[in-house]
Amino acid sequence: MERFRNDNLSAQYDLLKQQVNPHFLFNSLNTLKAMVETGDQQSIDFILELAHFYRYTLESRNLDLIPLKEEMEILNACLFLQKARLGDRLSSNTVIC
Repeated sequence: MERFRNDNLSAQYDLLKQQVNPHFLFNSLNTLKAMVETGDQQSIDFILELAHFYRYTLESRNLDLIPLKEEMEILNACLFLQKARLGDRLSSNTVIC
């Protein structure tokens, strides 16, 4: 029974990740479009951080444990992406990736 429960929770978690990632990508691409249209010099950095974030997401999705250093690097990438999108509306206690 416990194994069934864990498998069910894992399936629900995977489904949630699949729903969130397309939304995050859509928002990121809209942000990038706006940056390119306005000639924002950080648009190249945005592309690199977005690629880093998605590479990490794809490579680590089947791992049970991730080194803290890698988690901190991806958190920094995520913060950069969100800061580009939200600007001054982003505070350190309202980060959502």
